Amino acid sequence: MTPGLPYFIENYRDRPLTEGSWQCDAGKLEIRYRPANNEAFSAEEAVVPRLTKLISIEGSKTQSVHDLHFEDLYFSTTAWRLPNDGWAAMQAEVGLPGAIEMQNANAIKFRRFALVHTGATGIRIRENCFDVEISQGELRDLGGTGIAIGSEQRRPAPGTPWNEGESSLSPTRDVRVSDNLIASVGRIHFAAVGVWIGQADHILVERNEIRDLYYTGISVGWTWEYGPSLSHDNRIVGNVVSDFGQGVLSDLGGIYTLGRQANSLVEGNFILGGKARKYGGHGLYADAGTAGFSFRNNVVMSVSHAGIHIHYGTDLLFERNYLLDYGEAGVRCTRPSKGSSVVFKNNSLESDRAPPFFGVCTDRSYVFADNEIISGKATQSSSGLPTKIQQAVEEIRSRAGRTSPTRFTENMQDAPSIVP
Repeated sequence: MTPGLPYFIENYRDRPLTEGSWQCDAGKLEIRYRPANNEAFSAEEAVVPRLTKLISIEGSKTQSVHDLHFEDLYFSTTAWRLPNDGWAAMQAEVGLPGAIEMQNANAIKFRRFALVHTGATGIRIRENCFDVEISQGELRDLGGTGIAIGSEQRRPAPGTPWNEGESSLSPTRDVRVSDNLIASVGRIHFAAVGVWIGQADHILVERNEIRDLYYTGISVGWTWEYGPSLSHDNRIVGNVVSDFGQGVLSDLGGIYTLGRQANSLVEGNFILGGKARKYGGHGLYADAGTAGFSFRNNVVMSVSHAGIHIHYGTDLLFERNYLLDYGEAGVRCTRPSKGSSVVFKNNSLESDRAPPFFGVCTDRSYVFADNEIISGKATQSSSGLPTKIQQAVEEIRSRAGRTSPTRFTENMQDAPSIVP
């Protein structure tokens, strides 16, 4: 415990209730609630979640469950129970249960659905799943992550090295997450993310709107350093990520990548309004050993720290990205990378709050060519920029994000913040 460390204690039964707060004594089967001022509180119905899962689709390694389609359904209200030995959150709150889970399954589709009020993760696609589609969903007021995909294994098991080109014995692959609204994430588990991809390949995350969360918007990869990974051919295209971080946690990004992922792409995304508590509130965040990605035609606007942060990596291309109104730097290079294969070209950088480059960007492992440093002031509407830049930013914004209307939850208010 250090000075300034944010924490709070909840469900302390001897504490006087503040307006709009509640406390549960499970042993007494008793809930106390103090209405807010002038609230017309009705005690006709109180919903107390009992189940931690609503749907479990689980086959075996020799016999998958397959060809199940779920459409036009509304899923609501799951619990999360503290394990007997407690819960210590790690990065991205991996390991949380999902309200909807699948393992050893293929040809599974969830279309035009709502999933709201969960105690932990919304949808968890675990090992040995392929040909899965999650589309036109509305996932709101989630205790944990919105959608988690793939294995959580961070490194090879002892005595079983991952060799170059080796594939998992239980791969998760060919998953399409498109045209979804994922909002108000991490209401119980703050470090949860909008979409998390672990050890998985050929994953497409396209045209989603992800907003209102306390950590990273989209996290891709789960292997640190330069060693071999089971992730490759992943594409993050045309998403809108906004209002992330919110000053609650540090070391986060609108889109975060990790480890070696050959033939992977981050393109056409619009990232707006990220704020870290103390450090690391970045737009595009290529963390330890990121390799094999191209980052093209992305817009990063109004983040507390770097538009692009590269910790260290190799075989990376950052091309035609628009970095506007950043608070620390347009590009931050924290450590030298491997070789000379981290290339920045034809990017546009503008902010009156910070310099364009910070850190070790002059190291020979970073190559800069034909980038444009713009003087002036960018705003959330991109006004004040040169016409050609303004048009490019607006075009990317118009193409990004979901196209399906909000149907199931159109009258639902996003969950209020529980951060004191």
